[in-house]
Amino acid sequence: MYLIFRKGKEMRTKENKGVTLIALAVTIIVMLILAGGIVSTLTGNSGITSNARLSKIMNELSKYKEEVELYKATKNVENEGFLGESLSAGKDSINYNIKSDEEIGNIKNIIPDITDEYIDILQIVKGELLIKTKDKKQIKAAQSVGIQINPYDITDDGELLSSNGNLLLVDSEGNLSLPDSVNKVGYGAFSNVEGLKTIIIPESVTEIGDYAFSYNQTLEKVIIKGNLTRIGNAAFDGANNLKEINLPDSINYIGERAFRSTSLTQVVLPKNLQNLQYDTFNGCRKLKNVVLNEGLKTTASYAFGGTAIEKIVLTSTIESINGSTFIHCNNLKEIDVSKNNNFIFESNILFNKNKTNILFISTVALKNTNIFSIPEGIKSYSTDISGMTNIKKIIIPASLTDINPNKLPKSIESIEIKNGNKTLLYENGFLYNSSQTLIMCCSKEKDITVPEGIKTIGALSFKQATNVENVVFPDSLVSIQDRVFEGASNIKRIDIGKNVNNISPIFKRRNYNGVVNIDKENTNYVIENNILYKLNNGKKERLVAVLTEITNNIEISKEVNIIGTNAFFGQKSMTQIIIPKGVTSIEGGAFSECSKLERVEIPNTVTDIANTAFSAESFNLSEIIIHNKENSIAGAPWGAAKGMKVVQWVGK
Repeated sequence: MYLIFRKGKEMRTKENKGVTLIALAVTIIVMLILAGGIVSTLTGNSGITSNARLSKIMNELSKYKEEVELYKATKNVENEGFLGESLSAGKDSINYNIKSDEEIGNIKNIIPDITDEYIDILQIVKGELLIKTKDKKQIKAAQSVGIQINPYDITDDGELLSSNGNLLLVDSEGNLSLPDSVNKVGYGAFSNVEGLKTIIIPESVTEIGDYAFSYNQTLEKVIIKGNLTRIGNAAFDGANNLKEINLPDSINYIGERAFRSTSLTQVVLPKNLQNLQYDTFNGCRKLKNVVLNEGLKTTASYAFGGTAIEKIVLTSTIESINGSTFIHCNNLKEIDVSKNNNFIFESNILFNKNKTNILFISTVALKNTNIFSIPEGIKSYSTDISGMTNIKKIIIPASLTDINPNKLPKSIESIEIKNGNKTLLYENGFLYNSSQTLIMCCSKEKDITVPEGIKTIGALSFKQATNVENVVFPDSLVSIQDRVFEGASNIKRIDIGKNVNNISPIFKRRNYNGVVNIDKENTNYVIENNILYKLNNGKKERLVAVLTEITNNIEISKEVNIIGTNAFFGQKSMTQIIIPKGVTSIEGGAFSECSKLERVEIPNTVTDIANTAFSAESFNLSEIIIHNKENSIAGAPWGAAKGMKVVQWVGK
């Protein structure tokens, strides 16, 4: 109901004489519209009624706009003029920071003749008349006379949907206090906006949605007042300048990547938080002081990865810690377990209670040696020491049955297995298990032939094979798991046998420009134009992976029904893609991290697109053409708000 003003530099009050430029312009436009309507009538068309309504709306809105401009001049205020972050007369009003009575005016004092038709949709924000409506005629008329749509969109149930990157509601110092009418900050609402430095979350807000403040490069401080229960996935991800936030005890969920790569220096976890999710504070390189709460039960991988933590106290309630929770925490040298009976910290290594699993290894333990001997009793090893490139040899105890090669440094040259180990075998640079799965190749040879008998090539198994150029897989092989060659950057040729029936997107996270051959007798896969296809009764049904770097559109087989998981992952030079008619489904990560992708064209045969098909890293995506009716495709394919700008539904 209110307008708020800021006293500013004096402006000379202008007399309202004659016809103003706004009124003159509108009169001309209206005359043209009416003329068009007359012509339409004379030629048999029936648009005169519609045009007459449009001209009526334009007249009314231009008059209201003129009254606001005259009021500003009369009150001797600056052009920006208005103090309040938002003003509105309707049910969707956003009223903030109301000052003294003398700074408050009623909208009807500004626009005395405003009608009921407009009182709910017209708003004045920092001196600018804005409109909030779904009526296309009203929007068209408003834009014709220079009235813009309110960049803030709040639903009837209190969800703030969008700020459209235009923070009209931020004061001159970058501060913003959300209104009590907001119950939830929605998906991507403030993603990638500029000018916002401090935001105050009122007690009415119970949830901050996924990506709500992601990639907001100016945000420095968040003040939360009370009843917040949930912070969504990636809510503040990439908000690199965020230095300060309070986390009230009411919070019971903090999502994956919620504060990744921020500039937080200290964190006190809320008392009601039981589980730390993946990547929560990963990459917060200035985060030095962390207080874990009584009530916390589990921590996921990379939760505090790459932080500056020096000491951590494990509270009595913690039951499980992932082996990568403190990955790359090179300053972490002291872990206090005095209040917890589930863990042991000795010799700079954090163990579980029974010492069957390693949860963290301090850099102090390994920095002066080139051999890492895994302690006897450890059954499974997945603690990350990949940054310890001084390690050249791993000694595996008799108790160990499983080891994750991705957690070991690329520098490893050899492996020793102690007597009594009945699960693992090492010979000629290959580590494999009794199930004939290749776990790790650390051979430094350029040409490698995987031994006959191996049935499965395990995930990331060639990470340590940094010298390999040519790989030959045996006919015994039936399955190639995910990201096999990640890190093996020198590979030039891969030969795949006739019996392979499962190939994961093995080239994920890298652009492979070498040669891949599949035996002609293989009935499950085929390579055509450097594209790997999965066959179904001889038909190229699924696009599995693009095997070469592409810069423009690529010709995809017309037989394809499915663009598979991570099929185009990391194609950083590709600028456009035209999905061929016949494709019905686009799976998760299909175009993830295609950072130069600008244009996507999707046929009317597509019925489903995974939510993660286009990730937040697709920053340049600006033209999306869908040959189907609006909202006819399941899924939310455009990732974080930073990616998608325009979607054109051209179907009938």
